Amino acid sequence: MQIIFRRQIQVHDIDHGYESEELLSNDSEKDDYRRKYSSFNADELNKDHKLKLGLEFGSIKEFKDAIRKYNVLNGKEIRFDLNDKTKVRARCRHCAEYSVYVSKVSNSETYKLNTLFNKHICGRVFHNKSAKLAWVAKILINKMKAGTTDITLKDIVGEIISNYSTGITLSRAFRAKHIAKSVIDGNIDKQYGLLWRYAAELKQRSVGNTCVIRVFRSSLEILPRFRSFYMCLKGPKLAFKKACRPLIGVDDCHLKNKFGGQLLIFVRRDPNAQHLPLAFGD
Repeated sequence: MQIIFRRQIQVHDIDHGYESEELLSNDSEKDDYRRKYSSFNADELNKDHKLKLGLEFGSIKEFKDAIRKYNVLNGKEIRFDLNDKTKVRARCRHCAEYSVYVSKVSNSETYKLNTLFNKHICGRVFHNKSAKLAWVAKILINKMKAGTTDITLKDIVGEIISNYSTGITLSRAFRAKHIAKSVIDGNIDKQYGLLWRYAAELKQRSVGNTCVIRVFRSSLEILPRFRSFYMCLKGPKLAFKKACRPLIGVDDCHLKNKFGGQLLIFVRRDPNAQHLPLAFGD
């Protein structure tokens, strides 16, 4: 005969929240207990989203990002206390009624919503401190990945106001844009430093690949500085010699990073009227 022990710690009205703990006798009962809880889906989060007790998050960071965005959308400011690796509580900055508590599930890598008092009695906050720099930068990263790279600071402020009904300063918009660009573009200094390894890898893969890097060094006391880069792959080179007319087109684009410069590309049309990239130069 199986014996199931149940110990209820605290119970409140279901609309407000509760915190409970159950001791189960075996793994099958525990699995049945766990399956009735749903996992958080970030794509479903909006200002009308209903948080539920037992909702499970993949990490503390996922919970904090979700609860911060949820409250920003509803014009509320929150703060975090009991903030460590296994549990965190979110409270409202302006009223004592709002409280959300998440803690790690035993023998699991998930974090469950155990306490939910999801009612504010305070008014809407326009310049919301919960709209942190990292949160704004994350919004810009998603927008830039979609193709909108040339965005002004006023456009950033306007979009945050129109989509999230909260205001941010121009300085925060500037710093968020800088962070977003650095995430998308990567570390430019490190990328230039990897050119020699990239050139060596190209030559190792095929002896027909041509790769030339030129540097500038005014004296032995000064580290060499990048000057130009040229690359021509074996495949396009052979295709040009065998199938294309001896006519080359040149196009260029400006590099929009802190070093600037231009990227040149030499192209040719093959017999199928397709563009054939022949060589690249910077």
